[in-house]
Amino acid sequence: MCEPFIIEKTGLSVLEHQSRTIQRYDAKRELIRGTHLMPVLQGFTPAEYVAHLAAYGNRIGPAAWVGVGSICKRNTNIGSVVTILAAIKRERPDIRLHGFGLKVTALMEGAIRDLLHTADSMAWSYAARMAGRSSNDWREAAAFAARIDNMPVQLGWQF
Repeated sequence: MCEPFIIEKTGLSVLEHQSRTIQRYDAKRELIRGTHLMPVLQGFTPAEYVAHLAAYGNRIGPAAWVGVGSICKRNTNIGSVVTILAAIKRERPDIRLHGFGLKVTALMEGAIRDLLHTADSMAWSYAARMAGRSSNDWREAAAFAARIDNMPVQLGWQF
């Protein structure tokens, strides 16, 4: 993670966090040959994400599925999420982006949905738990996915 509060806690730079992410990616890839391991882009500014993408070099092949980290806490600042995703896609329009931890407010944004290939969220589990239902029931997850698929999409961002 590369949010300022994390950088302050670790005392490491964004560049060091990014470097460690790639080092761990390489180490894990050696352990699980033959299985896709999703590389994850980290940063805080759009330029940092693009730089991290470049640092991966040829590890990220054509049409790869790539995670975008450190965006879940930006669910209330939709513009920053759009700006980050658009910067990555301008650099590599072929890759399929996965957004970690996005909430309904972010997934309502048409530009975010257009820029992402996939996303995950624990909002469905939290909502079920708060309502006294099972937070591990696949039907809760399926109902959340259907809600996302059928909700109105906000339009208006240019990227």
